[in-house]
Amino acid sequence: MRDILRAHLLSQVVNTTTLKKNHILDWVVTPDIDLINNLKVMDKCISDHKVIVFELPYSKPKLVKRTITCRKKNIDNRALSTDIQRAAEYMKNDYNKNLVDTYNRKLKQLLDIHAPLRARIVTDRPSAPWMTSHIKELKTERRRAERKWR
Repeated sequence: MRDILRAHLLSQVVNTTTLKKNHILDWVVTPDIDLINNLKVMDKCISDHKVIVFELPYSKPKLVKRTITCRKKNIDNRALSTDIQRAAEYMKNDYNKNLVDTYNRKLKQLLDIHAPLRARIVTDRPSAPWMTSHIKELKTERRRAERKWR
């Protein structure tokens, strides 16, 4: 095994027994020994293996927060529908050549009344490299099957 590590320019840094039978069974393998700081092998009586703890000189990247705007989803559809019908009745008699613009402006006003825009702060998280589109499709299919089963 040491020959394989050497052939790939890797080093095993644990030099204390990691098994209660006094063997080094658990390893920490690295291309650069200087990357491993404060390595400790501790007996926590969890199993017949000891716990290996060490530090790496890397920090977690800061997550980016951004503000998005959205509308509430639970709109009173009857009230909105009534207001749209009233607006349409009002505009029936309006023969303005910008009727589409007027209608769109009125719809936006009604939407702002019934579902006002809200600002929310969201955290952008990096996507996991293993989460492929195929895996996402499979998870969606699984959720769909779970909902049918319930």
